[in-house]
Amino acid sequence: MATKGERQLLIAIRDVASVSGATHETHGVKSGSMSYTQRFSYLNDTETELRLMIEPWADEFPIAPGQQVDVRIEAEGEGGIELHQFAGGLVIWSNFLQFNIAVMLDGQELDPSPSKI
Repeated sequence: MATKGERQLLIAIRDVASVSGATHETHGVKSGSMSYTQRFSYLNDTETELRLMIEPWADEFPIAPGQQVDVRIEAEGEGGIELHQFAGGLVIWSNFLQFNIAVMLDGQELDPSPSKI
C-alpha cells in the first residue's frame, strides 16, 4: 500500500502531465522506512526545447522536441520529492539528505549541461 508521501508524489506527477505539453509515464514506486525509489519517463511533446532541472544542485538537462528521458530517483532516510512545472520545463526538487537522481536517454545516463542562468 502506498504511503501518504507516495500518494502525494504520484498526484504531483499526474498534475505535471495536465499542465503542459510534456507528458510522463510512471513505471513504479517502492518505498520502505529507509529507502525510496521512483522511476518515470518525461516526454517533450511540444515543438520547443524544454529543460529538466534537478535541485538543489541546479543541474539542467535539455529535452528536445519529441525526446523522452527516463528519470530514476533513489534516496535513503526521511524526505520527499517535489515536482514543479514551469513554462520552460520541469524542476525536480529533492528534500532527502541522501539521494541520487539519474536522467537517462536510450539507456545511457546523461551529464547535465551548463546552466543558462
